[in-house]
Amino acid sequence: MGNDLEKVLTTLNNIENNQNEFSNSINTLENNQNRFASDLKNLDKKVDDLNLSFVAGLEPYFNNFEKQIDDMFDKLSSKIENQKNAIDVLSARSIQQEADINVLNRVVRNQ
Repeated sequence: MGNDLEKVLTTLNNIENNQNEFSNSINTLENNQNRFASDLKNLDKKVDDLNLSFVAGLEPYFNNFEKQIDDMFDKLSSKIENQKNAIDVLSARSIQQEADINVLNRVVRNQ
């Protein structure tokens, strides 16, 4: 009976040791999980900072691009206006020349 009691006590000791190891493992797991959550928050912050930095870094390029587009639009608008004026002048000349030709034809016919 003494031998059986020692076996039970040894088994209980083993169970208690295993429970302590299990508890330590759970604590380690919780600590790792907390550290992971903290690292994830830090990573999120770094990604947000990187996004802000990236967008802020691109802003001058977009402003420059927008200015170039505006300048090109102004130049094209000016050229289009000049071409429109030239077409108007040429159209008026063509009408005048057509009228002059008709006058000359009448003069030639009447001679």
